Amino acid sequence: PRVASRLGTRRVPFAAYRAAQLADILVARTGAEAAFSRDAVQLVSRLVANMHGDARRLLDVARTAARQVLRERGEESIVGVRDIDAASQKMFGTRSGRDCIQKCAPR
Repeated sequence: PRVASRLGTRRVPFAAYRAAQLADILVARTGAEAAFSRDAVQLVSRLVANMHGDARRLLDVARTAARQVLRERGEESIVGVRDIDAASQKMFGTRSGRDCIQKCAPR
């Protein structure tokens, strides 16, 4: 388990989520089918699964990308792969899109 949380004074370890689980979480928590392209959902899910497996990081990247799209293009715009790439670069200091597509195996 790479992620742990505290419950009172006791640490509770959580196993890392796989990419498919993270994609399901993103869709369930945000209604991503309407706001994110299918490729963007897959990219952010695979990226976060490869780096952390932490659903909180998934939602952080998605939120950052969505806010940027809203600010730049307005409410009717869809978050795409380039937006996820820019958000991950901003948050983690890494180019994600091309590398993740080439190296991230589905989990």
